Amino acid sequence: MCSRIPPPKWQICPIQVAFLNLSLIQLDENMGQRSFYGAFNRLKTKSVNPITMKKLVLPLLALLLFSFSTDTGKLTNEERTVLIKYLSDTRDHMKKVLDGLNEEQLNFKPSPESWSIAECTEHLAISENAFGGLIQKAVAAGPNPALKDSLKFKDEQLFGIITDRSNKVKTAEPFEPSGKFGTHEDAVKAFMEKRAEHIAYVETTEDDLRNRYSNDLPFGTVDGFQVVIFAAGHTERHVLQMKEVMADENFPKAGK
Repeated sequence: MCSRIPPPKWQICPIQVAFLNLSLIQLDENMGQRSFYGAFNRLKTKSVNPITMKKLVLPLLALLLFSFSTDTGKLTNEERTVLIKYLSDTRDHMKKVLDGLNEEQLNFKPSPESWSIAECTEHLAISENAFGGLIQKAVAAGPNPALKDSLKFKDEQLFGIITDRSNKVKTAEPFEPSGKFGTHEDAVKAFMEKRAEHIAYVETTEDDLRNRYSNDLPFGTVDGFQVVIFAAGHTERHVLQMKEVMADENFPKAGK
């Protein structure tokens, strides 16, 4: 119980002290819990006007309760399902398009400046590895709620924007195909292994991807969830490019 002292001042009990000095609450890293002891030691002798006390305690109590509420920033089951579907469907589309193509078809170019299907595959393998790095970088940077209002697109817009082949984008030199994997089969293997890692990550991560941000993509700020959408959309974009190559009137016929 709080001790009673005649007005106008009022000696407050330790719990009220803690409410009044939340800024002094510090994280006890060893115990993994919030410690109020510093607040008690600093303010246990202070007194506060009753009117001021009422104004401070109620909002701070609400803040305290909120700070101990369940972390809602982790991916929901629905969000995990959405990302896994994006990653799985685009991977499977790539497999389907590549299935059964021979060397001549893989290396055919509609024009000298165009990429072949094999080159598209290599680009995807290089990029898939880079997307993993983008996610790691965003997570390592820590939460930054101030960037939430900087997001350029809603989730449902992003995939369509990336896969729109009417918007051509020049690839940066490090992501251009150069034969670094040796063979087409090795490039496919590298992509599939990295994509499997990303699916496993989404299935199990406790990272707060909705409160992690990246400014490394060409159209501005995205959150960690949207980095994964971008990775899937990027795959679909270049699978559609492969299909454009196959639709060329000079594309080699099967069995030749």
